[in-house]
Amino acid sequence: MAEATILIVEDEAITAGDIQDRLEAFGYEVPAIASSGEGAIKKVEEIKPDLVLMDIVLKGDMDGIEAAEQIRDRFDVPVVYLTAYIDDARLEKTKLTEPYGSIIKPCEDMELRTAIEMALQRHTLEKALRNAEQYWYNSFNSLEDVMLIIDRDYNIENINEIGLKLLGKSKEAVIGQKCYQVISGADRPREECPCMKSLEMKKVESSDRYEERLGKYYAIQASPIFDENGAITKFVDLRRDITERKRVEEALRESGERYRMLFNSSNDAVFVHGPTRRDMPGKIVEVNDIACQKFGYTREELLKLSHLDLIAPEQLEEVPKIREKLLSTGQIIFEITAVTKDGKKFPCEISTHQFEFKGQPTVLSILRDITERKEREEELDAYREHIKLINKILRHDLISDLSVINSALRIHGRTKEEEPLEEASAYVNKSLELINRMGELEIFINSHHGLKRYSVTDILNKVIEKYPDIAFNIDGEGQVLTDESLSSVIDNIIRNAVIHGNTDRIDVNIGETDKYCEIRIADYGVGIPDEVKGKIFEENFVSGETGGTGLGLYIVKKAMENYGGHVHVEDNIPGGAVFVLALRKMR
Repeated sequence: MAEATILIVEDEAITAGDIQDRLEAFGYEVPAIASSGEGAIKKVEEIKPDLVLMDIVLKGDMDGIEAAEQIRDRFDVPVVYLTAYIDDARLEKTKLTEPYGSIIKPCEDMELRTAIEMALQRHTLEKALRNAEQYWYNSFNSLEDVMLIIDRDYNIENINEIGLKLLGKSKEAVIGQKCYQVISGADRPREECPCMKSLEMKKVESSDRYEERLGKYYAIQASPIFDENGAITKFVDLRRDITERKRVEEALRESGERYRMLFNSSNDAVFVHGPTRRDMPGKIVEVNDIACQKFGYTREELLKLSHLDLIAPEQLEEVPKIREKLLSTGQIIFEITAVTKDGKKFPCEISTHQFEFKGQPTVLSILRDITERKEREEELDAYREHIKLINKILRHDLISDLSVINSALRIHGRTKEEEPLEEASAYVNKSLELINRMGELEIFINSHHGLKRYSVTDILNKVIEKYPDIAFNIDGEGQVLTDESLSSVIDNIIRNAVIHGNTDRIDVNIGETDKYCEIRIADYGVGIPDEVKGKIFEENFVSGETGGTGLGLYIVKKAMENYGGHVHVEDNIPGGAVFVLALRKMR
């Protein structure tokens, strides 16, 4: 299969034919050659190439620069310019089309191939970044609560769809405006503004507020975002509609059937209990039906417990701090791990408010299961880490390699010595290996959030087809919760054993523990020195003469963490290494 499909746009037939021959020798497919700008656009629409090599000066009404601009806007296909000469005016015009590179004709094979590989990889990475940003945007707008990003001067930088729907405004009408003007119609922040308090206290602050314009009560939480120097640059402002909670509080001040109906209409678990004193936990005095369903108790059973009986034991030490804040402020929103009657634990957010009922201090706590939200936050955190990794590789490794290649080619051009050319070739091979690793990382990024049941043996059999010269022995079977990138994880380990360990046979044993399915991949190569065992899964770590990009085993570690498992390495007896993959097993 060809590495990529390339369209050549060149009005000199001999030059075009020469370039076509060279590209096909590199392994690329060149299905067509266009000689005009209009023809280039038509061919791009027909064959949908991966890249266009575009001569700037073309015959006809449309030059290469105008054609490149239309190709970028209509088809999102990267363009690399080919030119024998370019003046300052044309150079400025080419910049506006955001080309992926330019080559001065005539050019060496190494220079041509390097420009193409770098352009293809840059386009792949930029596309992955756009996809990741779109995923973040979709998650941001899928929240049930209003979320705003506000700078330290109270200007709105971003707002999600539910916020715009609530305000009845377009994003253009809101961005850049003061939050207190847009939401409350005020000319300054209120004294109880959580952002103002957070700016002063440098921590998360919250308050309840009735917004007259909207006719609803909101629990507002301002979470500061700090720069590398510890200074607050902006806030994440989360606003939850608590009108229902306020209704429940009002109902508690009344009595009878109306109170009971409203109390049980909440979609969240609701508890009424006495305040926790230093020597005695507050007793639960009332619960709604959702609370009984969520925790698996009957109403009578819950009324015999304190609210502390519903908190995971390892988090009980947090209760004194929560109690002190509740006593000082009268209300608090916090996250904690709850535990059901059968011992199942789940993360929850609790909005707690203390008030007087019939002359006695009373606490109303509304508990919301945030398991799904936590999973979404973890996915967003993983995406941010992947975006940082892609940016780091794009800006550092590939650009550094390209600089070395360019320098070596210039020296070769002046001296005609072979050594600079060999150095350039070595760096091209290193960049190509890095590009392959980035392809694996892209698969991992795009597939990691869809875990399902897979057969370990089925995955292994597909991977070992790539290594016909290696003797494999597979023993055991297991079903695991993973995704399709597990094949890349296993391939990374086997490839390391073959290339860096010089093994000619590999044993794979599949077994089970209480929680995990263990895949033990044992080779009989040179082994891994003890001094580097703790470093081989670190990003960019390379060792020995065959050291690669430092990404293969790092991707393995990241993937295993995402699956809820782990990986480690042991010595094989009598020689070699054993990589142990522990994955969540399916029961």
